[in-house]
Amino acid sequence: QGHVAVLLIGFGISLVGARLFGESEGRADIFAATATKLVVMPLVAWVLAVVTRVDAWAAFVVVILAALPTAQNVFVTSTRYGVAKDHARQTVLLTTVAAIPVMIGLAGLLT
Repeated sequence: QGHVAVLLIGFGISLVGARLFGESEGRADIFAATATKLVVMPLVAWVLAVVTRVDAWAAFVVVILAALPTAQNVFVTSTRYGVAKDHARQTVLLTTVAAIPVMIGLAGLLT
């Protein structure tokens, strides 16, 4: 349990002084990663649920789980290896903010 708190504190600290979309060169990558996580992944999960003919409740669960925000471990890994830290931070932030409305919309479509 303590590890999750440390991850969240680390992510929060990284937001201090950071500007969302500070550099224009990475915007397309950030939007692509965010759209993939919040649109493509739930769509793929739904298609797989339909193809495998799982019941409606299982399909609902799988699609909602696929729409969850990008995990903090993506940010921690990018920080650890010094690769695309800004991209990871902004993708985690955007998917976290947008995940709730997306999941509410998906719940409306699937029920």
